[in-house]
Amino acid sequence: MTILIVSIVAFTFGFIGSIPLTGPIAAMVLSASVQQRHGVAVRIGLGAALAEAIYAAVAFWGFS
Repeated sequence: MTILIVSIVAFTFGFIGSIPLTGPIAAMVLSASVQQRHGVAVRIGLGAALAEAIYAAVAFWGFS
């Protein structure tokens, strides 16, 4: 039971922690797409994904 509670709390904190980055990036991608600038939208998304991947790799490296 304790592991379940810890897992739910960890999932909740992870979800809440990812919201600040997702909101502005999603708004920028949507704005570029509405303006028919699909290439720009893809580059924004890929740049954000790369930054998030580097952040996650550094965090994982720091914990191991």
